[in-house]
Amino acid sequence: MTTQSPDEALEELILFLHRDSGERVVVLVDEYDKPILDNLGDPGRALEIRDALRSLYSVIKIQDAHPVVAATLVRDRHADLPDRPDAPPRL
Repeated sequence: MTTQSPDEALEELILFLHRDSGERVVVLVDEYDKPILDNLGDPGRALEIRDALRSLYSVIKIQDAHPVVAATLVRDRHADLPDRPDAPPRL
């Protein structure tokens, strides 16, 4: 059994899905910055994660997959309370 890096595994998956379906692959990237933000207290680790993510995203570009980046919001834990006067408008 061969050990693959995450970017090699993603590339293989994209190619397999494309060959199997004959369609271009859509890749949904959710909370793409969370691993970096979770490690801002350790700049070395944050940079290491950034570089690993950059490698993964380059696979998406090279394979001409359709990258879809979804912006996700963290709901306020007091969302059931009335809006505060200083709160931004709800969308």
